[in-house]
Amino acid sequence: MDPRIRLILTVIDEQKGPGQLPSIEAGRLLGLSGAYFLRLFHKEVKKTFRIYLREIRMARAAELLKDHTLSIKVDSL
Repeated sequence: MDPRIRLILTVIDEQKGPGQLPSIEAGRLLGLSGAYFLRLFHKEVKKTFRIYLREIRMARAAELLKDHTLSIKVDSL
């Protein structure tokens, strides 16, 4: 796997999810244009960056829901 893509995957994993990492910013961190980063990511991961982030977010949400010590109640404003 391309080391630049491996680096972004590591950053996403260490943050326990993507947070706010748009593809343009991810590409800029690697010294790549946003478009080239997206093509390279898709080639290496076999998923689009957007789909990969969505899967990571969904997995994180599922983990949080399994933690019964956390409340899912929304506090009123």
